Amino acid sequence: MTNDLDALVKKRILVIDHTSPELTRDAGSYAAIQEMRLMCELGYALTFMPSDLVFTPIHTGLLSEMGVECVHSPFWASTNQFIQEKIAEFDAVYVTRFYVVESVFEQIKSAEPSIPIIFNNSDLHFLRELRLVQNSDAPEKTQEAMHIKERELKVVEEVDAVLCYTSIEHTVLSSHVPSVQNYQITPWVLPQRSVSHMFDERHGIAFLGYFGHQPNVEAFRFLIEGIMPALVKVRPDIVLHVYGSGMPDEFFAYSSSNVNMVGFVEDLADVYCHHRAFLVPLLSGAGIKSKVLDAFSYGQPSVLTDVAAEGTGAINGVNALLARSVDQWVDQIQRLHDDRELWREISRESTELARMKYGVEAGLRRFREIFASVGLEQ
Repeated sequence: MTNDLDALVKKRILVIDHTSPELTRDAGSYAAIQEMRLMCELGYALTFMPSDLVFTPIHTGLLSEMGVECVHSPFWASTNQFIQEKIAEFDAVYVTRFYVVESVFEQIKSAEPSIPIIFNNSDLHFLRELRLVQNSDAPEKTQEAMHIKERELKVVEEVDAVLCYTSIEHTVLSSHVPSVQNYQITPWVLPQRSVSHMFDERHGIAFLGYFGHQPNVEAFRFLIEGIMPALVKVRPDIVLHVYGSGMPDEFFAYSSSNVNMVGFVEDLADVYCHHRAFLVPLLSGAGIKSKVLDAFSYGQPSVLTDVAAEGTGAINGVNALLARSVDQWVDQIQRLHDDRELWREISRESTELARMKYGVEAGLRRFREIFASVGLEQ
């Protein structure tokens, strides 16, 4: 371990994830990059190691431009080789996803028993899987979800700090593992944005989701098969625009005069700046929902389920509208689509929530507390 005599040397953090983050790929990648930026801004020297050790010029290059040292093949044959030879040079290890912790925990603790391991759970995998089982016709998957739960809780017991994006996940974990004391909220940082198009310049409603993620597929089916038929009966003039990468070809068959299946969108401002309401009808999932927070930062009024609002700070009727049943969804969509004053108030309040709770200063404050909790301050 680095000793305390050389106070001028930056504390070094080894960051490990399953692969290199790609800024435009998914919410997890965005979060990983923002977290590393916060650590760099606090003065830590970072080294990033993906479990797959894959070098990608664009994505590895982005980290290098941030000042992050990157570990990859062919210079290292395995993560175990790097850990055995280099772990003593680091002051802490920051690992995202429980299965990544599983793959490196023994090697790290065998080589350097006292080094603190900070675990970012990304989202609570077993909670997400159990919610999917509850809402599906595949009860045989319950056993698989329970196996994930056993593995995830074991990791929580072993590490030195457990990071979650929502206090709800902390509550779930502490009910299962009450002996663990060091639960921390992972900060989420949003850029400051302005509302570029006002109410009268917008049209229709929007849905966004990566279709490789099962909760998004489930939400889309609820929207397209449950909510939209009921909405069209009373408001055939409202058009739904569906955005998202990984959209299966067969989903384009849902296109109609009321449904515009767009698919992948290069600039998310196209989603958040042109429509009256943003819909997030999630029935399952875990962790904080980045698209909800993005909508807040753009001042895009949203209709959310309880699952979608979880951990975001959304308050029904203040900075978002919440709905459960199909009838409630139809009612809330019409309110945002038609009521100019309500739209303006929710737009203003959601932007303020994003500024106050998800700004850079709040993120830096949280990371100072996280590292202090394992005895590390820069």
